Amino acid sequence: MFPVRDESGDTSRAVFRIGAVAELLGVHPRTLRLYEERDLVSPKRVRGQRRYSHNDIRWLRCLRRLIHEEGYSLDAIIRLLDFAPCWELRNCPPDVRDKCEAAVDRRLRCWQIAERICPHGTQSCENCEVFLRDKHLSRTGGTE
Repeated sequence: MFPVRDESGDTSRAVFRIGAVAELLGVHPRTLRLYEERDLVSPKRVRGQRRYSHNDIRWLRCLRRLIHEEGYSLDAIIRLLDFAPCWELRNCPPDVRDKCEAAVDRRLRCWQIAERICPHGTQSCENCEVFLRDKHLSRTGGTE
């Protein structure tokens, strides 16, 4: 239905509005807002409106499959994601992962290791979705 990539090949570019994504997935927009409130997806904001990327849509399809076909609850999915290391969540390429100390010592998250600069690129940890999700869970005691 939607191409996997845009013309430039960039699957991370946020271009789809919430209504289009909801229609594509066969859900109400409120469901997508709930996933965002539970930190399961982080759409970009463009002039105050949520915009989803192809990567977001691929993750949302996976999330819907886990819920409806595999029978996982949102709480169970959130707990499972807590066990996944940051380099897996970000799908780091092998050359980046091999240089990352977080991949070697899985007890540590990447921002606990060094200069608070994300080893996955030039993004600071304060803007990294993995860092923000863990920070949110630590404030709520991991129950949200």
